[in-house]
Amino acid sequence: MNTSLTRLSCALILFAVAGCAAVPVAPPVALESRHGFTVRGDVTQEVVDKLDRILDDMEPDPVSAIHSVEVTKDHSKCEDCSAYCTPSGHILFLDYSVNAADTVFHEVAHAHHFARGCRSHVCSCGFCSEWRRIAGDVYGKGKDYRYGKPDDYPGYGMVSYYSSKSYWEDVAEMTSDAYCYKTGRDSALRRLKAAGELDEDPRYGKKLKLLAKYGFISQKLCDEILKP
Repeated sequence: MNTSLTRLSCALILFAVAGCAAVPVAPPVALESRHGFTVRGDVTQEVVDKLDRILDDMEPDPVSAIHSVEVTKDHSKCEDCSAYCTPSGHILFLDYSVNAADTVFHEVAHAHHFARGCRSHVCSCGFCSEWRRIAGDVYGKGKDYRYGKPDDYPGYGMVSYYSSKSYWEDVAEMTSDAYCYKTGRDSALRRLKAAGELDEDPRYGKKLKLLAKYGFISQKLCDEILKP
């Protein structure tokens, strides 16, 4: 074997490896929201600006419960969802959901819920006790749902089939739908009201009043939805 060629080949390989190692890795993007938290991950300023505009329509207290936001294209981080919120107020969005207003409203409701000292799987706060007294025995366990089929909703005092998963999701879904009503987006509460059915089940009104009492939505919005 030609020793000179062997040495040259080895030198080229080492050079290539060193060259690859020297290529800088782009740091994660970290951008600041106008609402005082950092947005990290697969995100642009345009996305953050749109997120801020969605949050502008919410009450200050729920928005202030957001500790940080992560946006990712790695869907394995949230295989059965489009977003989730941790008890610390950190919200992870898959890239396609961060500017979906109904999802943003939903996850911020979770953040505010956690900030009130409540927990998702334990009825650990006064708000939970009040809500469940209004709702009744309508929730499933784990990933199961309690009543009917998706086409049955809104119904049973809930705005969506997903609401029947747990009291925790019922709160977030009702909060999200109220903000969709406020902003002119598709809203089950609006459809119920237009059909004259919102007053037929008093649980809707009682839940909205409780959301206003605990700062999820404003009293003004509650009154607007419930006015004849």
